[in-house]
Amino acid sequence: MKKLILTISILLCTILAKAQVQEKNFDGIINFGLPNYLYKPSNSEIVDFITSRKGLMYHLPSKNILFYTHNEILLGLSASKRTVKSTYLEGQKEFFDYMNAQGTGTTSYSSVIKNINNTRVLIVHEERPTSYCSYYIYATNTNNSKRATIGIDYKLSDKAEAQKIAESI
Repeated sequence: MKKLILTISILLCTILAKAQVQEKNFDGIINFGLPNYLYKPSNSEIVDFITSRKGLMYHLPSKNILFYTHNEILLGLSASKRTVKSTYLEGQKEFFDYMNAQGTGTTSYSSVIKNINNTRVLIVHEERPTSYCSYYIYATNTNNSKRATIGIDYKLSDKAEAQKIAESI
């Protein structure tokens, strides 16, 4: 389990650290339909939110990630205009599928690649009964010149609300 957490954290840090996102041009990369009740915390609030919740697998704020919260739900958004291989989503899916097969403590796991409005999307869902659950959403445009990464971490008791947020995106 610790190996999975470390590997996922390193993967997400690597992906997100390379993104060149600023809030003012975020919509120029990709559009999200976010519910208006999400709260945009300050950097100090997000640090407090992350560090005060045991089992929450996220790194601290950076200029490349937009964070939102709602109750015990944390949403992190990142996007870049960096070109990726045409097999980027398949590689991400293969990684998550492999890690889940190693016994990660999940009670429910799914990963699927879909085409939504001319955008290829990988949706990974992991449920863990003793810590935070996660949705990871990776998207690329048709020519793979733009990509977005979305992480939604939530307690199992907030599953319905987290699913609603994931579906709105």
